[in-house]
Amino acid sequence: MVEKITSLAELQKKYVLVTGRRPKKGDLVYVPSQQAVFEVQYADRMNVRVERGHKGSGLLLTLPFSHYKLIEKK
Repeated sequence: MVEKITSLAELQKKYVLVTGRRPKKGDLVYVPSQQAVFEVQYADRMNVRVERGHKGSGLLLTLPFSHYKLIEKK
């Protein structure tokens, strides 16, 4: 997890939504159900795998496209 985001306004202030491309390793995604920004560890088509705990924890979460938003820092 990169950081916790408590509101949509906070997300829009720090990040911009990316459309029109597939995610790849190292990209940032926002997961509304977790209210957090994660770094993509593995991308397979539109599914991504992110690490839930701190880096190296091994707590992986696989998400389909409908469960995350691809973002970039402003």
